Amino acid sequence: MQKDYPSNDQEFGGLYGYQGTFSEGGFLGDSNKFYVTSSELLGQNRVYITDVTTSQIKMLTLPKLNAGVDRSKGTYTLLRKFKQTLFVKYCEVTNPGSIFALTFKSVDVASLDALFDAEANLTLTEIERSVVKADPTFTHHFSTTHNNATTEILRLQNGAEALFVQPGGLSPTKTHPLITLIHGGPFSSAAWHMFSKTRSMLLMQGCCLLIMNYRGSIGYGEDTMNTLLGTVGENDVADCGDLTLLALEKYKDVIDPKRVGVQGGSHGGFLTGWLIGHPKYKDIWAASCLWNPVLNMAFMVTTTDIPDWIFACNQNRPLDFTSLTGDDLALFYNHSPQSVVQNVKSPSLFLIGDADLRVPPQQAYYYVHSLKA
Repeated sequence: MQKDYPSNDQEFGGLYGYQGTFSEGGFLGDSNKFYVTSSELLGQNRVYITDVTTSQIKMLTLPKLNAGVDRSKGTYTLLRKFKQTLFVKYCEVTNPGSIFALTFKSVDVASLDALFDAEANLTLTEIERSVVKADPTFTHHFSTTHNNATTEILRLQNGAEALFVQPGGLSPTKTHPLITLIHGGPFSSAAWHMFSKTRSMLLMQGCCLLIMNYRGSIGYGEDTMNTLLGTVGENDVADCGDLTLLALEKYKDVIDPKRVGVQGGSHGGFLTGWLIGHPKYKDIWAASCLWNPVLNMAFMVTTTDIPDWIFACNQNRPLDFTSLTGDDLALFYNHSPQSVVQNVKSPSLFLIGDADLRVPPQQAYYYVHSLKA
């Protein structure tokens, strides 16, 4: 894993494992030389092939093969590797995308350059294209808001980033709602160009989007990722709040400051809870949505199936219940949104999993009771 923050024109920044990241990879064909995997890089999911004999790594680019690095377009999902063929989904935040089959005619070649020779060694087939099929009015509105959408990446000096998405067809004489979207994990990332029904629905409602990758998100170098250890509820909260303020200032002719919402789940719900209660950021939000949010780590540490996460992110130390003290529990509480619940003013929607073992629901019940008190 690369320690330093990757540059914008860099193809590879390390292997970051999350859930099933490596499960569909493996050696290409019977080569035992070219290894296929996927990872994250600066807010994008990527597919890579490594020559294990030389340690050279090359990034796959679709639908145009051997294109240069372009952060403004595309996320890639490795669906399956079968013999010498890769099945890859390519999409964009405003485009449902396609599934491609990329077949390497031969894996008995000398180098990655020869492997990726588009004329001599590659066959690219578009297997399926996702098309929006609905009544003409819906289809026209989808096309207007998505095909004419614009995007821009905002970055703080500390490296935290957010993708601003403005739907097409907005009136230039009016201002419009903004929704801040925050990923969970926390050691994961928001793929800038992942197409999702949630994002699409919000764009069609005329909402601008601000998609967060705070410090601790993967794909930005090991040093940046590790800054979250011991600082949860501090660095990540400040990043999301400050990026929202930056967007409000930069796009003040586009965004209505009275119609700003925030939404997140799990750790994203944790950050949403912090933002609506934080003294610096609490007045930004007209509404919020928290699903399965981490709200009280002093309670959660003895009830969750991942207590090691709480020790690591609060104190940067291994799990050790034998040395857990009252001071530790006080620290966990003070790093939790429950500690600032008295500041919350925005209307909030809670989506809670009653049988959730990772983020036990009782902390959300208590938080809601506190809001009503």
